[in-house]
Amino acid sequence: MAKASKQNARRPAKKSTRGKGGKKPTRKKPAAKSTPQKKAGRKPKYASAAAMQKKIDAYFKTCEARTVHITAEDGTPIEVSQPDIPTKSGLRKALDMSEQLMSKYRQGKMGEQFVEPITRAETHIQTEVLRYGFFGKNHRFAQWYLGVAFGMVEVQKHEHGGDGGGPVKHVVEVRYGKGKPGA
Repeated sequence: MAKASKQNARRPAKKSTRGKGGKKPTRKKPAAKSTPQKKAGRKPKYASAAAMQKKIDAYFKTCEARTVHITAEDGTPIEVSQPDIPTKSGLRKALDMSEQLMSKYRQGKMGEQFVEPITRAETHIQTEVLRYGFFGKNHRFAQWYLGVAFGMVEVQKHEHGGDGGGPVKHVVEVRYGKGKPGA
């Protein structure tokens, strides 16, 4: 046996932290709490689809109720109804949402109940822009906006000699989903 030095003789012996078989003992995990887990992150902006629908309806009413005050040649003031064209960006502003958050609501990530109001609102916007394009003065704007906001793209084919030498055909197609959504 080796002789213990004076320093080692003065120190008390260390207890081993190893259990049986040379393995470290494992700690027991605390018992799971019976309370339900809270979801991480921020609370949803809208508690229900009805609350969101009220904001959407209010936005469309403000678009319809816009009036312009002009002065006639004789100096009398005239109030003319000139509704705004509803847009996706205007809707997002009215709902106080970013484009990314609106996309989450539209995809159902914030709750399936919100998909329908968002889809109906976007369809209403699309209808109003089409109406503006058909009956308004600026149809090129309506065409551009539908392409940017809703992915509608006009594709034109021009055949300069018909099939088998027949008459020339001119085809115009409108396709959905080819543009970048979210204007």
